[in-house]
Amino acid sequence: MNMKYNIVLLLLCVICTYNEALLSQTDQIEAAKLCANQTGIAPKSIAKLTRKLSVPKKDPAVKFFLVCVYKYVGLQDQNGDMNFQKIREQLKNDFFKYDTDTIVDNCSSVKGNTHEDNAYLVTQCLLKQIRKLSKSNKNKD
Repeated sequence: MNMKYNIVLLLLCVICTYNEALLSQTDQIEAAKLCANQTGIAPKSIAKLTRKLSVPKKDPAVKFFLVCVYKYVGLQDQNGDMNFQKIREQLKNDFFKYDTDTIVDNCSSVKGNTHEDNAYLVTQCLLKQIRKLSKSNKNKD
């Protein structure tokens, strides 16, 4: 079960900095567990995020889960604004093999009306860009 939460965090691009230091794997899992418990996100929604790189539309807890995790790890501030520079830096420094500048640049103008909408729409955009680059890289091989 812990691995499922860890994968969620990886695919949501939330292996990021918190007070300028990387969160440990234990802290990442704790963040996901805490937010899953607080929001009541459905296990099938977590599975959709991890397996299909898609943000579930029918689970209202998804938006609250994303805000919870993003604020916990420092990707979203208390005003609801996303920290795209942190997203960019962390994607470059971690596991990511795609053009992170393109991914982040294509999503940096996305803005929702609420904290929840902002987290949701940015996540949709990031995952869409990742799928797009993944598909184009597969076609090149």
